[in-house]
Amino acid sequence: MAVSAAIMAGAISRPEAVVVLDIGSCATEAALVTGAKNHPGRIEATSRTDDLGSAGLDRALARHVLEQVRGHLPAEDLPDPVNRAIVEDVITACGRAREDLIRHPSTIVHVQLPAARVPVRIVRAEFDTLAHEPIRAALRAIADLMDHARKNHIAVDTILLTGEIARTPLLTELISAPGPPAS
Repeated sequence: MAVSAAIMAGAISRPEAVVVLDIGSCATEAALVTGAKNHPGRIEATSRTDDLGSAGLDRALARHVLEQVRGHLPAEDLPDPVNRAIVEDVITACGRAREDLIRHPSTIVHVQLPAARVPVRIVRAEFDTLAHEPIRAALRAIADLMDHARKNHIAVDTILLTGEIARTPLLTELISAPGPPAS
């Protein structure tokens, strides 16, 4: 009600609308928030996907790295308990590698095997291939909210990315591309 009064009084031209995309460790949550200058925001709609989270991307990157050294692992099967410590170390290293790939076109993950330490080079394009579908799922969450906004005559001013992987170059590239976000 106060937002409408401020608009009618000419204090602001229209309510502001923002889609907030929060990419967490295990999931991505999106919210369509409306408000006006000096007024609290109101959540108009929400969307969520479990397809995109930093932990899932780290595990996908770890599987990719472990495939490079599979023949040198103590057991053939990755989930075998004999490989557990190696796999856990690689997942942790892949979290750091994912962060490095935000700033650099490539990085190295060192895999500590029983007989040797093996460097595995990862280029951003490899990570982008692994992250493409999960990022598309997050873009579908944005598209759902944008559709809700259109149906309710809400003009979205901004898409705000928050969370651990919000600076991922592929995410920025796809969200900035012309056309519908989920295309």
